Amino acid sequence: MMTVFICLTGENWNAIMLLFANKFGHGYCLYFISIIIVGHMMLLNIFLAILLKYIEEESDATENNKMKEADYIAIEGVNSIFNIGGDNAIGKEELKETIKDVNIEGVY
Repeated sequence: MMTVFICLTGENWNAIMLLFANKFGHGYCLYFISIIIVGHMMLLNIFLAILLKYIEEESDATENNKMKEADYIAIEGVNSIFNIGGDNAIGKEELKETIKDVNIEGVY
């Protein structure tokens, strides 16, 4: 197990391969090369999966913020239609509190 870890980190794996090749035969060279190729592919896939998950979470958060802004603009537009003179218009904070009081799902 330690040998596989050393091969995957790339730390002096060729010296270990030569020790095995001298002791057990040159067939072990293929074993070490296959460990390196398959192991690096696995590590690359793990790294890319973590990276893509992070990018997906960031894009979802940005999309949700855009939706909240669009909802607020739509509600503000309705507020301005019903309060034509603007005397009875409510402020942004009061509008947010009203939405929270009504407990509409998906809005704030």
